[in-house]
Amino acid sequence: MTRGYVVLLIGGKLYKVVESYSDSYLSNLGLQVLSLFEKHKLEEALNNVQPIYEPKEELSTDDAIDLIWEKDNFKSYNSVNGTMDWFITNKNSANDYFYDYSYIYDTKKDVLKVYYYGKILFTIHREEIPFYKYLFENENKLYPAIVYDEKICSLNKDWEKEIRKFCKNNNSIDAIDSFINNFKPKIYIINYKITDCWDNSYKKEIRDIDNDSVIATFIISKNYKKGYNLCIQYPYIRDYVFVDSKTTAPRSSERELIRIVKENESELLNFAKVVQLYTTSIKTIEQKPENSIAVYVDSFKKELEALVSKPYFHTSTFDKTQIIYSFTDNIQRIIAKNKAAIK
Repeated sequence: MTRGYVVLLIGGKLYKVVESYSDSYLSNLGLQVLSLFEKHKLEEALNNVQPIYEPKEELSTDDAIDLIWEKDNFKSYNSVNGTMDWFITNKNSANDYFYDYSYIYDTKKDVLKVYYYGKILFTIHREEIPFYKYLFENENKLYPAIVYDEKICSLNKDWEKEIRKFCKNNNSIDAIDSFINNFKPKIYIINYKITDCWDNSYKKEIRDIDNDSVIATFIISKNYKKGYNLCIQYPYIRDYVFVDSKTTAPRSSERELIRIVKENESELLNFAKVVQLYTTSIKTIEQKPENSIAVYVDSFKKELEALVSKPYFHTSTFDKTQIIYSFTDNIQRIIAKNKAAIK
């Protein structure tokens, strides 16, 4: 949930604040605000909303931001079925509301300023609208290219810092296209700290950059003696892909995972297809087991062959023979359980 607000300054005076409870990122609320600004209709649109804060003194844009973020009892609202649903946010309370994006239109200077968590990202003048409009439209494509850290294969860089740097060094639509097109990685690593049957471990999800779906799950955990193991989670077993018996920290296993991700991108994407086929097939049969084991297994074999030519990844526990063997075992269990339930 990406919260935000739109602020109207008239004659340097903070006049209206309109809150957005969700979808306030650049490619949604930001694009709507920018389009109204481009058509000279932003002030008119905001004038249709009842003002919720009218300070007596005139404030600059930056002062307005500071006031909104620091004022203890700042009133805001949400329009529900045309009615006003008032609440008070208190920055000193446990129930504080936190804003991601804010869009401030200064009629005196005729500029639109965009803030991210209270820090300025852009000051948009009218002649710059085409560039920023294209940037906002392509936010989802630009984001991974902006924040991707090649050293650790992760979306780990600071968005606010990197997007400001990008816009400082680029001011054309062609530059945006070039930046996006030159970005090659299709997957990235996301890290979690977990506690499971193998003590404190580190869960490393490999995700698809385009749709953020999980490609594969790796686990780094302490081994029984000294060092850390790097394992991959298959649908039916967790298996070793790297064993470090020398160090007392997971650094070697983390470096090995980064190497795997960099060198095996296409293999990991194929791996995800096979896992998806396996888990979906099992769930479908569990819901309504009607056919014989042979029918299900034969159908699964054909789909597996059509999906990828080589679903093997790293260990022999995930070659075609083992996949089909595990699938068959699962189907036998499901059908036996179903028959017992009918009796």
